[in-house]
Amino acid sequence: MRESTTYMEIWEEGEAAGEIRAERRMLMIAGTKRFGEPDESTRAIVDTLDTTRIEALMERLFEVESWE
Repeated sequence: MRESTTYMEIWEEGEAAGEIRAERRMLMIAGTKRFGEPDESTRAIVDTLDTTRIEALMERLFEVESWE
């Protein structure tokens, strides 16, 4: 079963979903340390971000003064 392409696709999708959740969590942890708790609107936005956007925001984390 593990050798089937369908199984591998499902596995890879799950793995990618786990990675994006971890990246979002790291952004929330670092941002909360720097700016304090985000409001619900900010949390909702972070929950929609993809890897590219998260990386861009992490690079700017110490250049900005707030979640906005």
